[in-house]
Amino acid sequence: MIYNKPYKSSYSFFFMRQSVDFFIFVFFIAFCSFVLFFGSNKIHSFFDVDGTITGKVIEEDLLLNISDLRTFPSIYIGSSCKIEKVSSSVNSVRIGDIVHFEVLGKNCDGYKVDFKIFEKDILFDDHIIDLQSGFENGVASFDWKVTDEVLILSDESIEDSRLEIYSIVRLSSSPIYSNNLVSEKIYLFYDGYIPLSPSGGSGPESVQCSSITRHGITWTFSQLRECGQFVNGDWWVLGPVTITSVSPGQISGRHGSWLNPSLRSGLGGQPYDDRLTNNDGPSYDSTLRPVFPLTITTPASLLSTESQTTPSTCGDTYGWFAVNSITSSCTRGFVLDAAVLTILTQIPPTDSFRPTYFGTNKTILFNKNQLDYNRLGRLAPSSYPPSPLDLLHIERTFERVNVQTNFWRTEGVQPSLGVSGYGGVFALDVSYAAILVNLNYTDAEKERLVVMLTQLGIDFYGAFNNRVNFDDAWFPNGGHGSGRLFPILFAGAVLNDPSMSRIRFDNPDPGYFGETGQTFAVTNYPPNTPSSVIPQCSAGGVNCGHGGYISANIGLPDWGIIHWDDPRVDNVIWTGNGYRICCTGSSWVGYTLASHIMGITDLWNYDVYFPYMDRYMQIEGVTQFPDWKRWVEQAWVNYRPNYGREWDPNDLCTEGTRRSCEEQRGVCFQSQETCKFKNWWGCAEPTYSPTTYMTHNSNYQVTEDSCDGLDNDCDGQTDEGCVPGSPPNPPSDLNVTPVSSIQLRLNWKDNSNNEDKFVVQRRQLPNGLFANLSTASNLPANTVTFTDNGLPASTSFEYRVLAENSIGVSTWSNSASNTTNQSAPLDFTVSRNPITGSVQRGNSVSTTVTATYTSGTSSAVVFTVANLSAGITALFNPTSCTPSSGSPCSSTLTLSASGSAALVSNQSVIITGTSGAVVRNVNYNLTVLSVPVCTNGQVRNCQLQLGVCLNSFETCTNSNWPGCNYNSIPGYAAVETGVELCRDGLDNDCDGTLDLGGDSGCPVPLYSRFNNNITTNLSNVSDLTRVVNFSVGIPSIGRIQYLSQEVSLWRLVNGVYQALDLDNAIAIARNIVGVYSESYSELNQTARVTFYNLSYTDAPVPTIQTSNGFSICSSSRCLPLSYSNGEFVMTTVGFSNYSTQVSTCGDSYCHVLTETCSSCSSDCGSCGTGSSSGGSSGGSSGGSGGPPSRSSTLVTQCNDGVDNDGDDLVDYPADLGCLNANDNIELDEIILESEDFSEEPETLTLRPRDIGIGFVFWVVLIVLILGIIVVGIIIASHVHKRKKFSEYIKTINKN
Repeated sequence: MIYNKPYKSSYSFFFMRQSVDFFIFVFFIAFCSFVLFFGSNKIHSFFDVDGTITGKVIEEDLLLNISDLRTFPSIYIGSSCKIEKVSSSVNSVRIGDIVHFEVLGKNCDGYKVDFKIFEKDILFDDHIIDLQSGFENGVASFDWKVTDEVLILSDESIEDSRLEIYSIVRLSSSPIYSNNLVSEKIYLFYDGYIPLSPSGGSGPESVQCSSITRHGITWTFSQLRECGQFVNGDWWVLGPVTITSVSPGQISGRHGSWLNPSLRSGLGGQPYDDRLTNNDGPSYDSTLRPVFPLTITTPASLLSTESQTTPSTCGDTYGWFAVNSITSSCTRGFVLDAAVLTILTQIPPTDSFRPTYFGTNKTILFNKNQLDYNRLGRLAPSSYPPSPLDLLHIERTFERVNVQTNFWRTEGVQPSLGVSGYGGVFALDVSYAAILVNLNYTDAEKERLVVMLTQLGIDFYGAFNNRVNFDDAWFPNGGHGSGRLFPILFAGAVLNDPSMSRIRFDNPDPGYFGETGQTFAVTNYPPNTPSSVIPQCSAGGVNCGHGGYISANIGLPDWGIIHWDDPRVDNVIWTGNGYRICCTGSSWVGYTLASHIMGITDLWNYDVYFPYMDRYMQIEGVTQFPDWKRWVEQAWVNYRPNYGREWDPNDLCTEGTRRSCEEQRGVCFQSQETCKFKNWWGCAEPTYSPTTYMTHNSNYQVTEDSCDGLDNDCDGQTDEGCVPGSPPNPPSDLNVTPVSSIQLRLNWKDNSNNEDKFVVQRRQLPNGLFANLSTASNLPANTVTFTDNGLPASTSFEYRVLAENSIGVSTWSNSASNTTNQSAPLDFTVSRNPITGSVQRGNSVSTTVTATYTSGTSSAVVFTVANLSAGITALFNPTSCTPSSGSPCSSTLTLSASGSAALVSNQSVIITGTSGAVVRNVNYNLTVLSVPVCTNGQVRNCQLQLGVCLNSFETCTNSNWPGCNYNSIPGYAAVETGVELCRDGLDNDCDGTLDLGGDSGCPVPLYSRFNNNITTNLSNVSDLTRVVNFSVGIPSIGRIQYLSQEVSLWRLVNGVYQALDLDNAIAIARNIVGVYSESYSELNQTARVTFYNLSYTDAPVPTIQTSNGFSICSSSRCLPLSYSNGEFVMTTVGFSNYSTQVSTCGDSYCHVLTETCSSCSSDCGSCGTGSSSGGSSGGSSGGSGGPPSRSSTLVTQCNDGVDNDGDDLVDYPADLGCLNANDNIELDEIILESEDFSEEPETLTLRPRDIGIGFVFWVVLIVLILGIIVVGIIIASHVHKRKKFSEYIKTINKN
């Protein structure tokens, strides 16, 4: 049992905090104790302590039950008050937020409560604030406003994106605090963006930065640069700028960056992480990575990422709810985080939106002040089920840059700390945000989420306009392409930007986006329908004959997983079609409803999508998904009926049939509606019907305010809404048609009779802004046409018109656009003067080339030349010129002949002028004359004058030097190599070096370790490819003799001999002799091996190195020959590393020198049996099984009765080459010199040794020293970070 005794002072809790030196001392003592204790006793552990603590009331002492910290323990004070729980209003906050805490107690009314708030840190927990309250009705309440002072108190560095906050409590009657009474951790998020108000706002004014950090990614600059933040918190820096590094730094396949990315659907890869996979081509492309230091002089965007070791889970990673999981288990990609840095050439206005990070256009187009909150709804939240999320949570989802690379790779590269990469899940996030911004939060409360959604739309619009493959964007395929269109339309709506608002009109192909590419109306297609209309439809029929659709289904709004790419996988049956439910319809609900609320359904330019979603929600809803998604469904149920007629399965009609509209009075007389999507929609607008009151009569008005004498609203009354002196009605039906390459004509309908003038505005597409036309800002009343002149060719413009009178102005007409025609190409002629020329070798000649205008639009003519003979170069100055009517232009062509130019006469050189597709040619006749180089018969020395080339010369022939023919010189060779050339005493290749050891082509093997009197002197060997009786060794240590073999110490590589490196090939050390035979197969032959200075009493056993150490080598591979005075000799048939060990009877090895069947039957077998009873464990190629018993005859070269070496001496002892009768090499040994064993070489230890107590002592001591150093570094860094952070915050506050 462990008791917590009361503290004598409430400040004692902070004693350690204020006594750092004491803390360090205690930490060192504890660490030393741990190392010494654990190092000296590996059996016992000081962790063997009973950690269970139970609650009990003992006077005023406080006992806690902490056996499970996931539950809420209770605090008992005295015999009555019991504190049961501490709860907080949120689990994540930002600077400026207010957190509400409640302490729940039983029988505690009247007690005072002290409340302390801390920030969790690695070494020290920072005390933030003290609060006090009292119990009333069992609850003590506290409110804490988060200020930026908490950052100054914090030990965290700026790049940390969160601070962990917790609280502890006590009753005033007890000095004991409990740090366990917290309902959940609270996270304070800080991403380097300091808002001016709790609701957001602009970042700080521009400052001087040497580096910038965003989401843990740091860009460092070569010098201080002016920098600041966009309204969404991303950073800009003023260029030109040199980025010296990015941290985390780019390493092979990790932490990649990309300058001005593009959407590369189906093409190339991404530079961020090489572990990302995809389904449409190469995933990783390192060539896209910038190289640092990186100097940027023009506006640009640098997107940088941070990789992680393993994919993180989809859970609540950093304390906010991650709306990124359909099921309970999923994983994210290998990219942890990402951030974008924008380089600008001028300071942007305060509260600017960041330009898209795609492409090179970084024009600042939008500002927070442009946000139109009137486009958003003000609806009360749905009551069931209550939303578990709030604006803060969903803001966190969108605050990181959304990384788009291509269709598939976007999913793998999306930062794990941001939204999900999978479109079906990402669309859930967008749906949730779309509803939240249309609820009845204040504009200030909505602002940050509206900013995030708007920035997302700007980025997606930039991605769409900077895609490499213009056929692709976010095409239909399951849930992958979902969620990208709505943010673009949302941004266009709240910013009133026509470019983003018109994306579906300018790009009407439904296959660009998942939602439009998967929904369709069932259609009866004619045979041979081209693939440009819909693929796989050559047979025609209902839905091209695919999916089981029949005639009765024509017009039905439906869904196909890749419909506009391949309708063959459509299916009229919904059951079992998981993607329809899991990953599309259920994910689209929120922003579909938001489009109704915001009145932007027309911007989708795809009517069938909305009836399909009506039908989907009536059949499926979102019942298969979590409660928060059910909340979205409830929002649909509550609010969808308020925004136009829903598709009704009980009001089906035959597609295309017509009936009279409900209202037939006034301008609606004889109006009809048309069945569309198998429903009647009514004639009033808005409607999906192709025929409405407005299409029947353009004078129709929902609310009549015209003064035109008509019943415009079809209610039987005329001009009841007419107000005399009111502004004019807006023009309508504006259209634009091209007239020429410089003219566009506008036509519109005049809908008023009281205008004074018309005003026309124009903007250049795609990114221009509307402005009044000076030539059309005061067009007379009743004007219905205007021609805009002086425009550039092949350029697109958009127009709008309004009417104006003395009372006011109308609203704008519809917008209309078109493109001027291509300009007529320039036609011209090309001439030259003079028309011929001659030039000697080494000189040049010139002519003037002239382009003369004939017709068309004046443009540049580029000059080129062709059909030049060898050795002639051409240069135009200038390379192009621009002729115009009455003004020819010219360029000087200079032709230069080299000293070896081909001799030609009247060679036709073709001069070409090119302008666009127009090409004109003219010929120039060139003659090249020779210049004598030398006099025939003149002699000069050749360049090479060494070796056999000494005194070589060449003779002038045909007035030129022919060059030296060295091959005619006796003994010459381009490369001196090979046996003959390396022994002929000549410098064959004339490089000043010769023969063996001199010329690089005649190398001598490296054998510095073995350069002694028992190693063959290779300098005296005539043929290193056939060295006979080669010997190599180290005196007193060991030796290898190839007594009956020819050994090659050269190997042929690419036609040139290279010498073997014997120092690396051969290993000779104390009781070790070996050859690295895998790399030096030339040395892997039969040889005699000698070990010197062994200390065995009897002949040792040869051993061979294996993967498990040294094992006894079998007699079939290692045959002992003799052992005398510490010198052991054996033969081997091939090489590994060999050693020796003590030979003992019973080691399963029958030693031919010391054991027989009679002396050791356990190793050599029973005498007379002729078999082996044992067997030695050989080396890697030695096999197993022992030698035959000593009673049988072992046949070798030295006892076979044959003169094996041809010296007329047979066998042992007559042949001196035989050491004994068991020697298998009869060849006489070549004694090089008298052996000198006086040298004592260095000993090489190759076997592991036992580790003793002394070793453990030194290991423990080293670990202790390293531990002290590491702790010291951590503390020094900790103090330094606190100081730098405080300075940074003070600087920000001062600015």
